[in-house]
Amino acid sequence: IEGPGGDALAAQLRAQYAVALVDEFQDTDPRQWRIFDRVFGSGAPSPALFVIGDPKQAIYGFRGGDVETYLAAKQSAEDAPPLSANFRSRPALLQAVQALYAQAGETAFLDTRIRFHEVTPGGTRNDDDFLRNAVAAPALTLWQALTPEPDARGNTKPHSAGTSRELATAACTAAIHAVLSDARQGSATLQRKDSRATPVQPGDIAVLLHRNADIDTL
Repeated sequence: IEGPGGDALAAQLRAQYAVALVDEFQDTDPRQWRIFDRVFGSGAPSPALFVIGDPKQAIYGFRGGDVETYLAAKQSAEDAPPLSANFRSRPALLQAVQALYAQAGETAFLDTRIRFHEVTPGGTRNDDDFLRNAVAAPALTLWQALTPEPDARGNTKPHSAGTSRELATAACTAAIHAVLSDARQGSATLQRKDSRATPVQPGDIAVLLHRNADIDTL
């Protein structure tokens, strides 16, 4: 796109595609952004480029995407209203997450250019879609490790990173075991798409970890 035939190529692409829309824009790397911007954005006679993304997801660095590319693009773009409804989560979960970030304040993501936007339930999920012991399961549970034992001098030091991971892994394993044990007894159920309430299955549970190799410890 930057070579001798770049202008002709850009003009041909604009003639072939009247509008460009990039979904999951947080996964765009700097080189890709330069191409999009050159062909359909600020380099075009009539910009026709729309991007949709969430900078908070850029932390995963998926396919070379980075948050600085997102923020640089945002500076040259005209903001559209953020998506306002969540159709996947239970209302109680949305309330819990919003309360968590309200507590964290404007610096929740360290960079004040990245903000948390509250959303409303989309109406397709209910709190009783996930039941434990015949009542809606808690939407969010925070777990805290016990304070380490004092050393011989009476000083208490924080857990090491390795110990913290081991403790968190054990807590996560215990929580999963408890849900599946309840499910076997019929007291942990999920509302399915066909409106049936069936016991929670192992495949219904997802665990997010920093590295794929960490899953071996569970």
